[in-house]
Amino acid sequence: HLTDIYRCFLAQWAKKLSWAEVARSFRTRWDNVYHSVQDVVEYGLAHRRVFPLATPTLLFAAPHPASSLRSGQNYFVDEEACLWAYDPDTGRLLATIALPDNARGNPMSCTVNGRQLIVVPSGGGGRPAELVALGLPQRAAEREADRLLRRDADHPFYYRALDALDGGDAAEFDRLLQAHPTLVAARGYTGQSHGYPSLQRATLLHHLAGHSSRKKLPANAVALARLLLARGARVDATTQAGATTRERVVGSAPARWAGLQEELIAALAAAGADVARENGKYMWVALTNGERAAAAALLTHGTPVDLRFAAGLNRTDLMAAFFRDDGGLAEGAGRLYRPDAIRPEDLSDRQILDEALAYACRNGSLQAAEYLLARGANIDAKPDGFVPSVGQGNTVLHKAVEAHSREVLVFLLDRGADTTVKDDRFNATPRGWAEFLGDPGLMRVLREFETNE
Repeated sequence: HLTDIYRCFLAQWAKKLSWAEVARSFRTRWDNVYHSVQDVVEYGLAHRRVFPLATPTLLFAAPHPASSLRSGQNYFVDEEACLWAYDPDTGRLLATIALPDNARGNPMSCTVNGRQLIVVPSGGGGRPAELVALGLPQRAAEREADRLLRRDADHPFYYRALDALDGGDAAEFDRLLQAHPTLVAARGYTGQSHGYPSLQRATLLHHLAGHSSRKKLPANAVALARLLLARGARVDATTQAGATTRERVVGSAPARWAGLQEELIAALAAAGADVARENGKYMWVALTNGERAAAAALLTHGTPVDLRFAAGLNRTDLMAAFFRDDGGLAEGAGRLYRPDAIRPEDLSDRQILDEALAYACRNGSLQAAEYLLARGANIDAKPDGFVPSVGQGNTVLHKAVEAHSREVLVFLLDRGADTTVKDDRFNATPRGWAEFLGDPGLMRVLREFETNE
């Protein structure tokens, strides 16, 4: 029997590869792929709904968010975030336009300054509610006028400078900073009408940490950061949500993808960034996001660690300092930043050990995991200390899958970790997580383990 998650997974791959290739790649039977595609298509056709809009020349339709195959848990459903444009006479599909999120209502047509726009209500499911306006491309002069007319920045040249930053145009960026010295302290995205709530009231320096759904980081991001800092940008300026640039960098996948994370951390440290801000929050952000290299860079520049953070770093030499000669935990083993209201002094030794094991597994730190299990950590616990509601309520097996660490996963299975325990939010086993994350190697390890049990 195939799980709903696995059927969706096979069907998604069958859109990219032949059914025989999918069966061969994931070591399953061809008929399993066939029936997965058949079931998903039949379900989709039976439940598909659209939000339509008819204009004199075009018919638009936005897919309604799909009903889940998992009793209301749409986390595992790959929804179509797009707007279709059809010829109303022939029914021919003319264009598929990507949206930042699924439509949540009917598109609307309106005219602004003589320009027709198609407006789609979007958001929900944890994303900000917004109206996405689509129009035909404008001439360069019109785009420039639009940029200068934006009202959600406190400096008229903020978005022009951001364009130069995004394009890696150091000469234009420097020219703007020289002509407008106060740009280094300017803030944008000050309103609510945008899809980047984490960037609300961001300075230009914040943008050099990267954002996974806004723009790709330019290759010269480190040089641009140094330029801003040399012109007087405040290294510890915060966004509306209280995040500094360094906090954003250490948890930034785009900075890691660009190979710039460690250089950016070093540049910010050289400019005087507070390494111990909020009781070690930077280290917590890095390790709960699985950014071990960034965490190691923070350690190099003096960010403090406790047992949990040392475990995430796989530094058994540092971990040893948090154990007494009698095997108990020394004072301060769990003293640094945590996102909940639990006071470190109220944590039991077992809670700290279990949290440390979770940090080790989330970061693929095998030696640290061995060290902690040998000292009494519970292999099947669901420890706290991570992001509430998302990072908590799951086991270290889930953490190993999230880290895509085959080495740690096999180690935990050999030590008797329970593969049947489900997480508290998505009600999924570690194998369900591996299926959702699309990691065939981990899926195979878990499937073979469960078959041999």
